[in-house]
Formats: sequence, structure tokens, C-alpha cells
Amino acid sequence: MKSILRVLMMCATCLVLAACATTTAEMLARPGGVYGPSAGPDFGLVRYLADGSAADVDARQQDANRMIYDACSGHYRILSKGSRSELQLEPGGRFGRTVTANDENYIYIKFVCTRL
Repeated sequence: MKSILRVLMMCATCLVLAACATTTAEMLARPGGVYGPSAGPDFGLVRYLADGSAADVDARQQDANRMIYDACSGHYRILSKGSRSELQLEPGGRFGRTVTANDENYIYIKFVCTRL
């Protein structure tokens, strides 16, 4: 009985983590780099998945805005924002003989940090 309950709890945890993963944005380039203002580009780049329900897309957009705000200590300017379609190829089937192709749309936000 305990092992069945443990398996059910693990499955529930995996589902919760998968749901959370679909509502996150991704910081591709941090302005100034990781180690200081001269260690990277002058701009930052964030992307989020534009596919899915309106609530999911809105949550991803809010997450992207939060990442930009945190990276710039609150002061930033958006240079450009646009969508791009990307083809994701994944091996599948027995022995990886088949390939699954998924076309995913992402919104990219290029930004710079400002003083005020």
C-alpha cells in the first residue's frame, strides 16, 4: 500500500513540475554577462513559448517581464519584440529510428538596462 501511495505521489509531483515548466521564460543572454558589465553583450535576450492557452502565454510573458526587471534592477527599455518559429527534432520509436518534429513558436524580447 505504501509503495502505491509513493508512486502516486511521485506522479503527482512530476505533473506539477511539468505544469510549472510550461509557464516559465528563459533568459538567453544577460546584459553585461554573468561576471560584470564588460563580460558580455550590452543587451539582454529573453524568450518564452507562445503556444498554448492564453493563460499560459500570459504567465510566461509575466515571467519574462519579471526576469528582465530583476536583471536590470527595475530600469530597462525594450529594443525589440517578435516571434520566431523553431523546429524541434526528437528521436523516437524503437532504437531511435523515427524522428518526431514539433514546430514551436517563441516570443523573443531584446532589452537594455537603463539608469532611470
